[in-house]
Amino acid sequence: MADTLITGTTLIETKVKVDIKPTEDGASFDFTEADMTTDGTFRSLDISSIVPSGTEWIIVTVNADDNLVDQTLNLNGTGTSNFNRLTLSTQVANQNIAKHGWIKINPQRLLYYQASSTTWTNINIKIVGYV
Repeated sequence: MADTLITGTTLIETKVKVDIKPTEDGASFDFTEADMTTDGTFRSLDISSIVPSGTEWIIVTVNADDNLVDQTLNLNGTGTSNFNRLTLSTQVANQNIAKHGWIKINPQRLLYYQASSTTWTNINIKIVGYV
């Protein structure tokens, strides 16, 4: 039975099931700092071998550290810095930062990243699931 909000109106619940599929479970990361060009511009990582065609969202685990403070790592599916990004920022030198999040990717299955520092100590990215 629906709830009545205001006389003559009704609240209708719509539930959508999201089927999250895990990627291959492995101890190693999909991408590390060695796979990346960390020059402050957006670059792409090809994830087509990790997620199938038609994937719209990925779930990532990222950890990073640097010997500099206030360095940022942005991840998104568009290569545009203004919106829909997952961001890590170093607040303490040589302190590992871990973050988990959802990223909407493009149909070409590219994951874009932008790393502000040219010499990160560690960047590790694992794609753990997709929709």
